[in-house]
Amino acid sequence: MLELAVGSGEMMAKIAARNPTGFNVGMDLSPQMALATERRLRKEHLEAFCAIGASDCRNIPFKNCCFETVFSCLVLELLSHDEIMRTLHEARRVLKPGGVFILIVLGTDRGYFNSYYRVASSLAPSLLGRQLGQAELGLLGAAGFRIEKSASVVQRWYPTRVVVSRMT
Repeated sequence: MLELAVGSGEMMAKIAARNPTGFNVGMDLSPQMALATERRLRKEHLEAFCAIGASDCRNIPFKNCCFETVFSCLVLELLSHDEIMRTLHEARRVLKPGGVFILIVLGTDRGYFNSYYRVASSLAPSLLGRQLGQAELGLLGAAGFRIEKSASVVQRWYPTRVVVSRMT
């Protein structure tokens, strides 16, 4: 399993807990975030095999076809259209045939949240990015993925959409 942009390591810790005998790899553009996640995992999940490093999801430093699953949580919101496509193509490249790409994006089906987020993201665009709509999720198909499941989930106080797709 490969997680793109591990951030604080919250999701990687959950991945490691659910996949303690698997090979869990995480990467983040920020070396400081990658190090913080690595420390967190060593403290919380000593039994799990995890490798964390600093790298860019738009240029994944792994060979073709080496992961069964690629996971991305709240990352694409920070990228331009071209960068999203590059990241999706990179995720597909490192997946084994039939591999699964799991994507969590900010939910777009809650009016109150959409209004709040538009204001907040205009104040801190480099931190919050932008919401992705159906057009951006359609990029999965253009990158060679078929959406198998899509569900709205509330995490803490904000709505998200979990999208499970598979290579076509």
